[in-house]
Amino acid sequence: MNSIEQRFHLRLSYFTFRVRRTALIGVDPGGQQQPVLVIEPEDFAATAIDEGQNLIDEIRKIAAAHLTTQPIDTFLIHKELPVDIRHNSKIFREKLAMWAADESRRQ
Repeated sequence: MNSIEQRFHLRLSYFTFRVRRTALIGVDPGGQQQPVLVIEPEDFAATAIDEGQNLIDEIRKIAAAHLTTQPIDTFLIHKELPVDIRHNSKIFREKLAMWAADESRRQ
């Protein structure tokens, strides 16, 4: 987790308890890396589509209020962030970036 993501995750933890974890990744549409924040809800099954959008809207407001996170304009919800099987907390960012690129193209 890089320092921007750590600060942002702390802010999320303070403002909302519906987020289990987040990952800040880079997606490369057309040769230019774009920051994407992927959110894993605390309870994905209970997160309806409308509630998921409300969560994204809430997080977008938090990001817009802080200089270090203002450049992030893409927010996605993932059921369960892929992790390295040896370290249940180490997020597999490469797999997540491929998933995020596919999701971004669909939206």
